[in-house]
Amino acid sequence: MLLSFKENQIIKIVPQDVEATCSVRVLDSCEEFLCVELVVPQGEKVLTGKAECFTNADDGIIYFKSKISKIDENQYKLTLPITHKLLQRREYTRISVNNCIVLKVENREVDVLMTDLSAGGMRLISPQELSLSGEYECTLELDKTHSITTLFAPIRQDKNEKGSYVTSGKFSKLSNKDRIALAQYCFRKQMENINK
Repeated sequence: MLLSFKENQIIKIVPQDVEATCSVRVLDSCEEFLCVELVVPQGEKVLTGKAECFTNADDGIIYFKSKISKIDENQYKLTLPITHKLLQRREYTRISVNNCIVLKVENREVDVLMTDLSAGGMRLISPQELSLSGEYECTLELDKTHSITTLFAPIRQDKNEKGSYVTSGKFSKLSNKDRIALAQYCFRKQMENINK
């Protein structure tokens, strides 16, 4: 598949300094590079060097590595890669977590422990059985300033030796913007764990 970009297409950038993670908008493209501008100016931070890049595609999320160089205050050049990868739902980066969250359905709430997370779904442990035909609203806190509210649809459920229910499922009604933010969050956490 040839990697092509449209004007105004949004690309999420995760540089080596993960604190400088940001979004850019495509201004112009050619075979070798993209001219992009920051969606939100970074102030004093300079965005240069190697980076991981994510953008939406019809079948999932396109992931590629690139090199960023500064053109002027708000514009940058992204070198286009020789290869890239289409992250389909089953290929999303999955991370181990240990977070308590609340599932909401109708007029009741269920406290659960989320044990792993990806942009496609999550695995959790609950004290009670969840309906495999239901959808549960939940809010995922990605950091202090960003949270995502989505619906969780259970797909598989097993009872463990402690009598709790281990449930795996997918996210439904998740916008492309939120899916990319979640993929980026999982990827960033994975890189932080590798570099510890």
